[in-house]
Amino acid sequence: MPELTREAAEAVSFLPIQGEGTLARLCRLKRGGRFGSILILVNPGDRPVAFQLPEGLWTVLCDGERSDLWKDASVQAPALLAVPAVSLLILGK
Repeated sequence: MPELTREAAEAVSFLPIQGEGTLARLCRLKRGGRFGSILILVNPGDRPVAFQLPEGLWTVLCDGERSDLWKDASVQAPALLAVPAVSLLILGK
């Protein structure tokens, strides 16, 4: 596997952990498109976990059940967002 470039390494950052085993990763995209940033929130636990989102207006793109939420621009995320148990959310802005 090729080494991670400095540019790629700087484009991805981990956010504070909200619970045991959780993951919050922010990816800044440089190649245009509808969303300049993607936020991935993972909760492998058996209870919902609330994540504090970075500033900005985030749109829910998909969750553990649906991958077409990005089509509905009215699905906006609050600043504090609960990820259901054994699930994930992917958001964009």
